[in-house]
Amino acid sequence: MPRAKKTRRRRPLKPQGCKTEVVQIGADPESAARLSPRLEPSPPFLLAYHPARWTVMGGRCVPALARLALMAGVDGITRGAGGRPMWRETAARWRERGWTVIPHSAGPDGSYLRRVGVRGGYAHLTAWEVAHSGTSYVDTDTQGYADWIDGMFSGGTLPPPQVWALEALRDRTQRSMMALGDKALTIPSMQARVTRQSTDLKAIEARIAELGVIAVAVDSDAVVID
Repeated sequence: MPRAKKTRRRRPLKPQGCKTEVVQIGADPESAARLSPRLEPSPPFLLAYHPARWTVMGGRCVPALARLALMAGVDGITRGAGGRPMWRETAARWRERGWTVIPHSAGPDGSYLRRVGVRGGYAHLTAWEVAHSGTSYVDTDTQGYADWIDGMFSGGTLPPPQVWALEALRDRTQRSMMALGDKALTIPSMQARVTRQSTDLKAIEARIAELGVIAVAVDSDAVVID
């Protein structure tokens, strides 16, 4: 009688650990830049306000601020000691054209200027803009910006808007709505556009109502020069 073969019980295999890596969808595949926003380097800047430049953001009628780039060779800006941009003379020329150059210190937390590290240097943003890792998307806190700029008006830091500029913005918005015409009745994208412009129009009219005045046309005399 043949001897029965002994069966050897196999020990259960121990689970083997594996290295894992957090990967962000849509991020730059190169590890060196994986966590950096995909923005181009940009110079620091100063914000500037003009009473005639207005727009609508997030349902609020707000100034369309310009950005004075603090970069040597741009608009007469030069470099001073330590490489600091010398912009006082440039700001004076802007003031002659009706602009108010807003100092950084007027912003929240001591400055409205922010910078984030990107490939090749830094990208400069406002305090109300938020960059996101691995993407070029920049989110904007329109409510925070609108509250800040309104505070600048109530505090007397900025001169009030020019009513004629707000009325011109209102008229452009109305003409744009009328130009869509019957298309807005059948095309969904046009309907959304009209709805947005209607909201913008209400915001503009609310800003005009806050001023409590309207632009008054003055009489002119006919002139003939021989």
